[in-house]
Amino acid sequence: MLRGKFTATYIDLEGGFWGLINDQNDQYYIVNMPEQLKNDGKSFTVMLKVFDGASITMWGTPAEVVGFTTS
Repeated sequence: MLRGKFTATYIDLEGGFWGLINDQNDQYYIVNMPEQLKNDGKSFTVMLKVFDGASITMWGTPAEVVGFTTS
């Protein structure tokens, strides 16, 4: 599990998808982006389950949101 502060970003590639970027500029392709986090440029505290391997998006490391706070 990975926990930290992330900024939501909408990526307009391959039909578009949501991702998260941390302060170290690590990019995560989120397979289950919650509606509450779909706010481009807004930061959140998030807990991720990171997957091994690549995704079809060819952007970021695939991950799943397992917890978050919006305040």
